[in-house]
Amino acid sequence: MVGAQAANAVSVKGYFKSNGTYVQPYNRTSPNKSLFDNYSTKGNVNPYTGNYGTVNPYKLPSYSSPSYKIPSYSAPSYTAPSYSIPSYKAPSYSIPSYKAPSYYTPKYTAPSYSYTPYDYNY
Repeated sequence: MVGAQAANAVSVKGYFKSNGTYVQPYNRTSPNKSLFDNYSTKGNVNPYTGNYGTVNPYKLPSYSSPSYKIPSYSAPSYTAPSYSIPSYKAPSYSIPSYKAPSYYTPKYTAPSYSYTPYDYNY
């Protein structure tokens, strides 16, 4: 099977990864849907490196479940509008002073009395 694998070889040119790492050129089997004719499959040997295959072709690939991050939520802040209550100033009233007209003024004045204490000692 080594000869068949070499016939299905594809050369991959060297390239740079997105993180800046350079990958050297290498040979691999032609892409197809078979798991049995890859250089890394158990029972096969890479003719270019001499390495034996280690991958079990019957084992299904393991997929990890996608991880979901629950978004955090914070309630929006609310500031109540401020209202100013208009100040109320009571109107000022002045009560006029009242003076009775002169024709209401009594002409009579009460007599004034003076009190002198009585002296019993004389």
